[in-house]
Amino acid sequence: MALSSSDVKLFYKLWLSVLQFVDTRYCISHVATQKGRPIVTMDEETIYNIASYMFDHREVIDEYVSENPGHFSSDELKIIQKWKYRVNTTFVIDRIVKKGAILIATNTSRVYCVEPILSSWDELTASHDLPASVETALLPFKNQIIFDSILKASSVELNPEMCEWVNAIYLKAKRKREIISSAAELIKSEKVQATPDLKVKLN
Repeated sequence: MALSSSDVKLFYKLWLSVLQFVDTRYCISHVATQKGRPIVTMDEETIYNIASYMFDHREVIDEYVSENPGHFSSDELKIIQKWKYRVNTTFVIDRIVKKGAILIATNTSRVYCVEPILSSWDELTASHDLPASVETALLPFKNQIIFDSILKASSVELNPEMCEWVNAIYLKAKRKREIISSAAELIKSEKVQATPDLKVKLN
């Protein structure tokens, strides 16, 4: 189930403002955005690189919140602050369920239920056979888990043995009720080290 129209607008308002701030300050795109080029005119690869820099240097989120260049409310800044607990890695989109899509992190074997932003997961994965590997970032948003609007094809190819392994990880998490499906659970899980079962298998 996608976000409400008001939440879609809120997310993109916050997200694009933060990306613009990061690129203007650190010149990730090598184009001076302060000279008038808005972030929304950049190609997906460039936006991906800007977001990746932000995720690899989480202190820039503190800088944004401290300076508040977007003049956001305290509640809106709290949403941005929680993006420090993002999960950016290679994931396997295992299946689509009623509440979203099941994504499994290949570096930790954690299993997430992720809600789409605007388009449904059926639309987002229409050109892919599941399970499929992608690079993206999961973000806490209010009490939901969403992704950062970019799904980048991964170089990891899933053979039948890997698909069976992914399915086993999902079934185990479901049986033990360990599927991470809320922002609070995501933030809590980032403070706990997980066993990298899937990473070993995929490598």
